[in-house]
Parts: sequence; structure tokens; C-alpha cells
Amino acid sequence: MSARQDNYPLGPDYWDVNQAATRLTAFACTVSARHLSHGMERMQFNREIAYFSKRIMDDVATQRLTPEEGLKALKAEQASLLNQAQKLALPIAGLVGGISQVATGAGACVKRRMLCTFFGAPLLAHGANNLYENGNQIGAQRSDVVGPVRRGYQQAAKKFGYSERDGNLLYYTVDLGLSGYGVFFRKELKPGAWRLFEYHNIDKMRGFRMMGKPTLLLEGAVSAATLYQWIKEYSRK
Repeated sequence: MSARQDNYPLGPDYWDVNQAATRLTAFACTVSARHLSHGMERMQFNREIAYFSKRIMDDVATQRLTPEEGLKALKAEQASLLNQAQKLALPIAGLVGGISQVATGAGACVKRRMLCTFFGAPLLAHGANNLYENGNQIGAQRSDVVGPVRRGYQQAAKKFGYSERDGNLLYYTVDLGLSGYGVFFRKELKPGAWRLFEYHNIDKMRGFRMMGKPTLLLEGAVSAATLYQWIKEYSRK
């Protein structure tokens, strides 16, 4: 315990409540900056969280709440904000990922028929499904949207004696596998590569070596969102 906590007028327990309230207010500012584009909405949201934090601190100071109850209320509010932020972020990441998958899949199909069969076409299907699901989640404010491709996985799983959950897990696994193949294993022509007849391996580079840092970070964020959905589905009973 620091000297500052010992010397705090209302004691070290109130200091802990004060720090939790500060963290909640800072977290609210981060969430609003990411998800609320309108300035007045951001200000109103931040003001409401600040008032909530101050009310909890006042209730603890006047002993209407114990420090433990105050901490519990502040942590519960922060957990609620985190949950809401995740619900907003996942569809956006899925939408961006879907656009990238469609573009990559279409490009693969244009280049080689074999590549289109085992990589381009499946990636196009997954990308279109992600656009459908996440676009509807954002537009219709629904979290239960199931696209035709994922529904196909569910029906296939049931046909072989497995559950709908197993179909979802397979869908997310294939989604991650396709994205991973595109980034780490698929080779693209180097910028400026030119041959009169045939290109060789020396003329090609793996996808991640040709991506800039922003693109790699975006791919990582989208894959992390898919992995989160896989873990969430796996944990579902």
C-alpha cells in the first residue's frame, strides 16, 4: 500500500473505488471514440458514465454503499461496456474480413483454375457469407443471423450425426484455414517479375511478405475476431 493511499482523506478503500471509477471513465472514452462517430453522442455518453462513476463514489463516501459494493458496481459497468464494445466490433471486423475474402478469392479464380477450385471459390463463398451475416447484424441490429454457407455447414454436420455447434466450429475452422493459407502459404508474383515463357518460384513471394504492416494488422484483427467466435462457440453448451 502506498503512502498516498494511507494519507487519502477517506481511507485506502475509498482510494481503490476512486481508481476504479477513473479506469471506468477512461475506458468509456476509449469505447466512445471507437464506436460513436457523432461528437455530441460521444460527449453525452462520456458524461453519463462520468456521472455514474461520481454517484458511486459519493455513495461510498456517504456510506450508502460499502467500498466492496462500489467496486462491484463499477467493475460490472465496465464489463457491460466491454461486452457491448465487442458486439459492435465483431460485425465490423467480419464485414471488413468478408470484403477482403471476396477480393482475394476473385483474384485467385482469375489467375488459375486449380487455385480457384480449392482456394478461390471457397474463399469467395465464405467472404460472401461473412458480408451477408455481418451486414445484417449491423443493419438490422440482430446477432442471430446465419448465412447460407454457414447453414450448409450446420446441415452437413447434422447429416453425419453431429450438432449444429459442430457445423459452426467447422465453418470457423475452414474460415481461419483459408485466411491462413492466403497469408502464409499462397505465393504471388514479386513486383516487377517478368518472364517470356514461365514463372518460377524465384519470381514469387509468400503473401505476408508482400503485405504492408497495416494490411497484416488488419488480417490479424479479422483472424482474431474469427478465433474469438470459434472459442465462444466451443464454450457454448
